[in-house]
Amino acid sequence: MTGRGAAVVFVLGTAWVQHWSALPPRLLAWGCLLLAGLWSLGCWCRAACLQRRDRAGCHRRRLWQVAGLWGAAWGLAIGLAHLQALDRMAQSLPASEQDQVFRVTLRVVSLPDADAGQVRFEAEVLDSRPAGLPGRIQVAWYAPGYRSVERGAPEGERATGRDGQAGAESSLPEVVPGQVWRMALNMRSPHGSRNPHGFDYEGWIFQKAIRAVGTVRGTPVMQDRHVVPSWSIRVQQVRHAVRAGMQHHLAGSRYGAVLVALALGDQAGVPAQDWATFNRSGITHLVSISGLHVTMVAALGGGLALYLWKRLSWRGVPLAARCPAQIPAACCALWVAWLYCLLAGWGVPAQRTFFMLAVVAVCALLQLPLSLSRVLALAAVIVLLFDPWAVLAQGFWLSFGAVGVLMLASQGRWLSRDAAQVSQRTLHFGRDASGEVPGTEADRAWQEYVELFSPPAIAVSRAERWNTACCHVARQQVSSLWQGTRLQLAISMALVPVLAAMFQQVPLLSPLANALAIPLVSFLVTPLALIGAALGMLPAWGQGMAAHVLDMGQAIFAVLMLWIDWLSSFEAGLLDTAAAPWWLTLLGVMGAIILLLPAGVFGKLCGVTLLMPALFWRPEAMTPGSWSLTALDVGQGSAIVVATARHALLFDTGLPYGPGNDAGERVVYPYLRASGIKGLDVLVVSHADSDHAGGLPGLLRHVPVRYGFASFDLAAQRLPADAGLPAHRLPCRAGMHWELDGVRFRFLNPQGTDALPIRSGNAQSCVLQVEGQYHRALLTGDIGVQEERLLVENEGQQLRSEVVLAGHHGARTSSGNRFVRATAARHVIAQSGRFNRFGHPHPDVEQRWQQAGARFWRTDLEGAVMVRSDATGLAVQAERQRRRRYWQGNMP
Repeated sequence: MTGRGAAVVFVLGTAWVQHWSALPPRLLAWGCLLLAGLWSLGCWCRAACLQRRDRAGCHRRRLWQVAGLWGAAWGLAIGLAHLQALDRMAQSLPASEQDQVFRVTLRVVSLPDADAGQVRFEAEVLDSRPAGLPGRIQVAWYAPGYRSVERGAPEGERATGRDGQAGAESSLPEVVPGQVWRMALNMRSPHGSRNPHGFDYEGWIFQKAIRAVGTVRGTPVMQDRHVVPSWSIRVQQVRHAVRAGMQHHLAGSRYGAVLVALALGDQAGVPAQDWATFNRSGITHLVSISGLHVTMVAALGGGLALYLWKRLSWRGVPLAARCPAQIPAACCALWVAWLYCLLAGWGVPAQRTFFMLAVVAVCALLQLPLSLSRVLALAAVIVLLFDPWAVLAQGFWLSFGAVGVLMLASQGRWLSRDAAQVSQRTLHFGRDASGEVPGTEADRAWQEYVELFSPPAIAVSRAERWNTACCHVARQQVSSLWQGTRLQLAISMALVPVLAAMFQQVPLLSPLANALAIPLVSFLVTPLALIGAALGMLPAWGQGMAAHVLDMGQAIFAVLMLWIDWLSSFEAGLLDTAAAPWWLTLLGVMGAIILLLPAGVFGKLCGVTLLMPALFWRPEAMTPGSWSLTALDVGQGSAIVVATARHALLFDTGLPYGPGNDAGERVVYPYLRASGIKGLDVLVVSHADSDHAGGLPGLLRHVPVRYGFASFDLAAQRLPADAGLPAHRLPCRAGMHWELDGVRFRFLNPQGTDALPIRSGNAQSCVLQVEGQYHRALLTGDIGVQEERLLVENEGQQLRSEVVLAGHHGARTSSGNRFVRATAARHVIAQSGRFNRFGHPHPDVEQRWQQAGARFWRTDLEGAVMVRSDATGLAVQAERQRRRRYWQGNMP
């Protein structure tokens, strides 16, 4: 337990470093390593002294040894992770060179992500003018006429053509790993939206060692350089060739992109609606490269090597007599696993499985007694030694957690004793002295099956022996299927609180979906995808075979999806949960583990008691008259959530990011789900511009709405078939008001009672005032100076509000002097996108509000802004301040 505990300490120390808001100097990292060594040496010396003085005091000696090992693991983890972080942060784009054009010579080093009218890839910088670019960058290349919807959209969301359509017809040249290009790039540091419980794009791209992103300007020129590519580029070239062959054979196939993902780990081609189905059914782990796939491929390679080694000979001497067959089998299995992991992109699950297999192979060859739990712990340490940022990936915790649950279950602590014996059996070939086959029933069945093709030793008909062997094999297959189902149930139950904390969704029908999906995908679809990929690399005679094999795999997966789609159609099959605090999640994991243990009724009740709060936790309700406001970071758009004691209102929905991809689905809906808001009581869309109404399709697809207010006709908008309109649709008009939980809502604009138009402009923006018992907030939409002047004349002192949303994202055409003085705001929020092409918010506007005594908040620099009004006062904080990380180098 000492070594496994040290591994846990090492993982926790590495994870702690990744939560630092800033990095101390390098000297402290070396000091930490030195202190770890001195502490370990001191503890072991103390243990040695105790052994000489008191040989009976083994307990105290053991404590000192454990303290020394765990202290060394903690210091080593912090020191190494700190040094690696400093080295990576040194590769940053200076603040003075943000949004500047560089002349860059670069080499493509990754598998390009190509789509209609655009291509993205990672590149190694060979030369740049001016100098100072990081060594590894990400490049986005758009075809002429193809652009993102807004230059200020978050980096991780930009993938749309003109007006949100599919893109231009003009095509780009094929980008292949290893090519050298000379191009002009507009360079920026990676920047993504930062929202509570939202996806951290900057942390994700930091894991990939990318410290700058660039957009192509002008016409790049490919350089004719004959440079010998490195082994990593050769791997990417092979992946590119394999992907091209598979895409050619699977063109037009419904699930062809899934087979590419299973073979190469390239998931870019899988449609968003398929991901939604996979998430609802709980089979997402099967569509990505998982440890199960790597283990299966390694087992096939090792089994083939074992079979051949036992049957081949050299100069009349069997190879098995020269060297035990287990040695070449283990080496071949490890080699095959390594090749597959490289082909799959060397992700965290692949790394974890490869290192586990490597540890198992080394221990088997050296005959070292190492339990599976120690193998898992050692694999985690090795992964973090090479990649300390792996702890930022959700897959790290899910993959290691799932393997840990499998170990716990397969060791008989949850399964029956017979099942544990089956899971830990060792196959024995040949009969013992009594003439019986030793080992389990399955071993005896296999031996009898083998003997069918050898001369019979006893007077039993071959037909009878065949029937006996078939019955044994059939019973064993049924037993294995049942035990596999129970293992899947164990994994599903143990990971329920973790899934609830990470994704705020728990697929309740996951065991049913995985019971059929795991054997089909793991033992049929994935092998067929790999075989088809290999055949596609052969000359012309192999192309036809590759097409048939890939079509067969795609057809099997299509049949599986009939079952998956049917399960996903049940609304009750998905449990939405709020984002519980970390300590509740930890208690939930403990409760799930207790439920897996053979405890009595009291133990089961304790497990349920610990588990339930993590699933049904809700944020503390506010008192009547109090309200909270969250200005979400959606890029160059607007989306504000206002919550009272028991109700929720959304003001605007953000902008579209691409076909079937908008802020409503990517930002607003996850935030509502994590906050425990299952539906909206009121939706207000200020006007019809895409940066305010563009998120409607994604929002209405997932969130029911009771009342919808807008300055245009909501029913006339083009919405997807599965998006439901608000139950009651009303125009927003000055003077309309209502009250929720002691909080008064009142529209101040637009004036008039004309019929609703199909579209509305900035001047017709709905202006909403939120008035609680203690403070007010004013949400202005995109009104200009003229509309502001009318508000000042009509409202007078009633316009005073402690919190104001800057009109038109802080443009010069809004926030006039009279309006600024009339509101007397203490806090002003400008929702805008980083490096947006409009220059919002304008420096003059920001200065005007600050001179009036207001604190000016910017979502592009500070992330989502959270405001809370209650009896204790007005509290305002930003997400980047609340959860600041050291890789936000150039952000405030």
